Amino acid sequence: FVPFLQRLKMPQSSLFNARKKWQEAEAKVTQKNNARNLRTQKAQKPQKELPDREHWEALLVSDWQNLIEAPASVKADFRCVEIAVNQTWKALQYAADELRDDPVFVLPIVERCWWALECLGENARRDEEVAI
Repeated sequence: FVPFLQRLKMPQSSLFNARKKWQEAEAKVTQKNNARNLRTQKAQKPQKELPDREHWEALLVSDWQNLIEAPASVKADFRCVEIAVNQTWKALQYAADELRDDPVFVLPIVERCWWALECLGENARRDEEVAI
């Protein structure tokens, strides 16, 4: 009779483990969705106004390599770097360190092309979501 009770306890513990794993997976999905929402909010949030933004955006749309010779303010601008990186992940290496360290900024880039991992900053490389 005792072994029968022990067998009943095993499935309960495995159910508990499955429930725990399910909750962990749900938490990761929620965290990922929150990061994406934050990214879209960040992109929509008015940034420090960049002089000649339209000029630099037009240059970067025509050729991402214009980012190489761009001033530091352009390399730190979210929208300008995003325009260049949408053409090729290689543009990420010329972005400002603060953007390359931002996991929220680099996650979609790494999802598109894992080669971009070599251009990331240390904080972004340590981020579990980006590394996976």
